[in-house]
Amino acid sequence: MKNTKSHHLPRLAALLGALLLGACATTTRAPSANEQTHVAAVEVSHPDRASAAGFADTLREAVLREGALYGNAGRPITLRIALTRVHFKNPVQTLVMGDNNYVYGQVAVIDPVTGQQSSAFTVKVDDRRGVTAGSVAMKVLGMADPVGVMNVVNTVTINRSTAAAAMSENFATAALRKTYGDVRANAVAAERKAQAKAH
Repeated sequence: MKNTKSHHLPRLAALLGALLLGACATTTRAPSANEQTHVAAVEVSHPDRASAAGFADTLREAVLREGALYGNAGRPITLRIALTRVHFKNPVQTLVMGDNNYVYGQVAVIDPVTGQQSSAFTVKVDDRRGVTAGSVAMKVLGMADPVGVMNVVNTVTINRSTAAAAMSENFATAALRKTYGDVRANAVAAERKAQAKAH
């Protein structure tokens, strides 16, 4: 009886060798959760550019500024932000029925070298933190001033600018916390607080 095992061994070895070579050629290094990285670039897109006019640039700058606090060592990453909703409240409507400034978006963490996505998450924030109730109340009360309609226009412009800055900062903080985790984010927050006390 002929031994079929020895007959198939060379072919099996050649097949395994080809598979291993192919795997080596196509496999890219997967990002590790413990690997040190830094934010090298931020990309912001929004399907309705009119509603987010200027906000994308404000947000990009805020994320880059906040990301710098996490250091610049390690492998670079790109944060790709796709805004799904940017809403600025109407001060007049706020007095009648209530309204709020808020922004929603999807964030993807990308390795710019391989194009590989290591994580993705949703961020939903408003402008509550960083905007004092007193300053907003004074602006809203100013609208009732019978001097003229220009005060209303000025109030809307000021509120929108202030809200955009606050929403951008809150979005950046939340996005980086989800990118790096609570431990690293808390350490950055503590260091920032210590530096603020020192000055």
